[in-house]
Amino acid sequence: MLDQQGLKHTGIAEFTDGRIATNDLGVVFTTEFERSSSVIEPKEGTRVEVSIDQGAIVAGKRRESVCKVELELKQGALAPLFDLAEKLVALPDVRIEAVSKAQRGYRTVARVRPAPVKAIRDRLTGSADVDTVFKTLAFGCIAPMQANEHGVLHSREIEYVYQARVALRRLRTVFSVFSTAIPKSPFSGQLAWLRGTGRKLAEARDWDVFVSEFLPDAANNVTDRSVLAELARTTERLRAEARRRVRTKLVSADGAVLNSVCEPVVEISPRA
Repeated sequence: MLDQQGLKHTGIAEFTDGRIATNDLGVVFTTEFERSSSVIEPKEGTRVEVSIDQGAIVAGKRRESVCKVELELKQGALAPLFDLAEKLVALPDVRIEAVSKAQRGYRTVARVRPAPVKAIRDRLTGSADVDTVFKTLAFGCIAPMQANEHGVLHSREIEYVYQARVALRRLRTVFSVFSTAIPKSPFSGQLAWLRGTGRKLAEARDWDVFVSEFLPDAANNVTDRSVLAELARTTERLRAEARRRVRTKLVSADGAVLNSVCEPVVEISPRA
């Protein structure tokens, strides 16, 4: 039963003044999972709650499995939590999850299919200091990179590779623009990973464009169909190899360095 008095303090006046009949409300989806939690101390003075959720999101007959490790800082400095998260995402089949269980539930109800994610315009004010501007712009690049990662790893849709590459190029630009204001040494691992991964994404993107755009147009001028078929097979193989190199780079232990700028509350999920 809804707590009417409690709702008065939430800003949802529609439920307390009769404009919405609470009897008409129903369950849209449920998250059915078991949670086990423990508080650990990765460093003296820092306490982190580690929770493991296992279960499913249920919306009618549709179900999506849930298997997450959630880290929440309870006391102390952020750095030990970041170090712990970095160690976890370096494990096989574990990735940062940028979408909450509630978001996944609403997407399941709406039958929203996963799609490539573009970067959004960052909102900055004239009074923002250098650190705030740098952090805002950096997170504005990391978010779409993480949002497109699953598609790069598991989908053949070429737009995922393109948007991931755009995100990394923008992030490298952010570091370049702030090179005289932000010391590079704390980010040496991230910068090395960005350069290497950026090259792999560029190679994969080049093959995507060649196979999907250039080759079909060029085929109109080729009369020998056997030559064309052989060229198509060869280029498709090279494109697949380029995509595999990208995936290998993303799931490698080195790929965890980008996640060392995570938020104080981190959800980590096995790759689907």
